[in-house]
Amino acid sequence: MRYRNAWTVLYVIAGTKKEFNDFVLKNVGSDRYRDTNFCWVGHCDVFKGQVNPNGICIGTWKDRPDILDILQSLLVTCRDQPKFDRALELGIMVTKYKQSKTADSSVMFGSPNGA
Repeated sequence: MRYRNAWTVLYVIAGTKKEFNDFVLKNVGSDRYRDTNFCWVGHCDVFKGQVNPNGICIGTWKDRPDILDILQSLLVTCRDQPKFDRALELGIMVTKYKQSKTADSSVMFGSPNGA
């Protein structure tokens, strides 16, 4: 009989370490996350050596300056087609979000012709 690890690892992509800590405090021991080890994705190397990791994106995750690197690392680990598709979808979502945020944040002052 093979030993089966009863603990599941859930990778948490959060905007900040505080958001991660708050999430863990709120969810540790809950029925949904019973027997779960929470792992904060603090940088893109966290996924090295993993295959098809399970995770969740919370809080201000889209605002992280390294989010595209993290999602790229996640893509490399996804062997399961639905997980790969979801990771790719997240990357597209973040790219659109960052583009719209940049476009929305531009403010004109003075007249356009410099007069």
